[in-house]
Amino acid sequence: MKKNRFIIKAYLFIALIIVISALLLWGIYFFSLEDRVFLLKLLLFSCILFTFFPFFKVNIKWILNYFLCIDNSWWDKRIQRPRILIYIVYFGVLYLVVTNFPSNKNDYVLILNRLSLIFYLLIGSFVVGRLIWSKKFETLILPELKNIVSHDIKIMTSDSKVLDSLINDNKSNIDKSSIEDFKKLLKGEKLDSRIKWIGTSGKNSITYTGIFLVLHSVIEGGEIKFSREKRKALMNFITDNFVKFEEEEIKEISFNTINGAYTNFILPNNTLKR
Repeated sequence: MKKNRFIIKAYLFIALIIVISALLLWGIYFFSLEDRVFLLKLLLFSCILFTFFPFFKVNIKWILNYFLCIDNSWWDKRIQRPRILIYIVYFGVLYLVVTNFPSNKNDYVLILNRLSLIFYLLIGSFVVGRLIWSKKFETLILPELKNIVSHDIKIMTSDSKVLDSLINDNKSNIDKSSIEDFKKLLKGEKLDSRIKWIGTSGKNSITYTGIFLVLHSVIEGGEIKFSREKRKALMNFITDNFVKFEEEEIKEISFNTINGAYTNFILPNNTLKR
C-alpha cells in the first residue's frame, strides 16, 4: 500500500514538473530571441548552483577537516560515495545535453529540446540538490537502490569492539562447539561447519531474532529490513550457515520458517554500527 502511494506521488510530482517546465518555457517565449538565450542560461546556472550548494557544503567541510586533522567520522563513505556517483551521472548527462543542443532551425524541435532541458534541470534541482541529502534518502531510498544493484550478503565488520560485543551477547544462543565458527562468520571467513543456534524465547522454543539482529549489525546496508531478492539472499545465507540445536539434536532451518520469522521481526533503531 505504501509503495503504491509512493508511486502515485512520484507520477504526480513528475506531472507537476512537466507543467512547470512548460509554463516557464511559455513565459520565456514572450521575450526576444537574445533574451530567450540569456534566460535559458540564467536558469541553467541557477539550477547548477542550487544543486551544487549542498555538495560543496559537505565536501569542502570534509576537505578542511582532513587537512586540519579534525575528526571526519561524520563523513560516512557508504552514504557520501553514492551521492558523489549520482552527481557524476547527473552532470555527465547534463553536459551531453547542453553541448549537443540542436542547431536545427525547426521550431518544434527547439521547443521540445528546451522543454526537456528545463524539465531535466528542475528534476535535478529537486532530486540531486535536495532529495539525496535528506534522511529519507539515507534510510529508505539508498538501501533500496543497493538491494536492486546487489543481492549478495556481505559481512562488513572490522571493529574488534563490535565483534567482541556480538560474541558476548550471543554466547547463550550458540552451542560452545560453534563459538569459533561464529567468530569466523562475523569476520566474513569460511566456516568449518554450520553454527548450532540454540536461541530461545524463554518458552522452550527457538527464536531467530538474535540471528537477524547479528546479521543486520554486520551486513553492509543492514540498517533497514531487506526486501525482495535481498531478503531471499539473507534467508538463504542463514540456512546455509546456521542449524538449530534443539535438545542436543541438530535440525535444519527451513527457508519458510526463517522467512516467516523475519516477517514479524522488528529492527530496532539502536543496532550496532560498524
